[in-house]
Amino acid sequence: MQRSLSLLLATVLLCAALSGCSGKVPLANLFNKAEFWQRTDIREAAYMGRDKAQDLLHRDIAKCVSDV
Repeated sequence: MQRSLSLLLATVLLCAALSGCSGKVPLANLFNKAEFWQRTDIREAAYMGRDKAQDLLHRDIAKCVSDV
């Protein structure tokens, strides 16, 4: 009983400490943060067809390779 209570307390404290390490990021930044292979706007990606998405991916990769 004593061991399980101390294990539970240690787990709660560890979770509290780890959650304090994460920075607060606004939800809008998560959706609109774009890496080089992603669209800059989430709505554009949602309505993009398969062929168009593939063409844009190839174009973005080619641009990235030429920049490097």
